[in-house]
Amino acid sequence: MAAVYEPVFIRAFFKSIVATEAHEIDKIISDGRAAEFSNRVSEFGKRAAPNEDFHLDAVEANIVGAGLKLTSNDTAALVYPQLRSG
Repeated sequence: MAAVYEPVFIRAFFKSIVATEAHEIDKIISDGRAAEFSNRVSEFGKRAAPNEDFHLDAVEANIVGAGLKLTSNDTAALVYPQLRSG
């Protein structure tokens, strides 16, 4: 039963899940023990996304959750001008 509903649940709450995980990672990185990395959150997940729209949703969630500043996707950098493509 879980195998049937888990993908539906993940798709429905994808942005919230990604934003929460990005926020938690950002908290770990910027907690003082690793202060030199606090502005270096980046994402390189384009190859893992099933399509461009799905990846743009993940990028938006990372911007909200962790203040994303660097992306590997040129389209995301065009859609979200606060990002740099790297």
